[in-house]
Amino acid sequence: MSSRPTILVTGGAGYIGSHCCRALDAAGYQPIIYDNLSTGHRSFAAGALVVGDIADKATLARTFVEHDIVAVMHFAASSLVGESVVTSTPLAPIPPAASASCARSKPTSSRAP
Repeated sequence: MSSRPTILVTGGAGYIGSHCCRALDAAGYQPIIYDNLSTGHRSFAAGALVVGDIADKATLARTFVEHDIVAVMHFAASSLVGESVVTSTPLAPIPPAASASCARSKPTSSRAP
């Protein structure tokens, strides 16, 4: 357990999320990377990695219980530009309910002041 404030970074194994995690670490925070690795890379993870999807409420809730998370930075996205150019069907967006489930997963008894 670290005494540094813990930040959950969804999409933290992607390009932008991984740079954010490095910056958080350098600024004295402990990033917890939450990524389903669909477009992210395990090797980009600069910190503790939880493999999970933001639509998976159980894994999110367990992550909040296991770590004393004080904030969430949300970078999870479908980000394959080439796929969006080649395919004629639109990519399915991340449903707003999935993002909202991330916000609702933190137990109320341990909310930061």
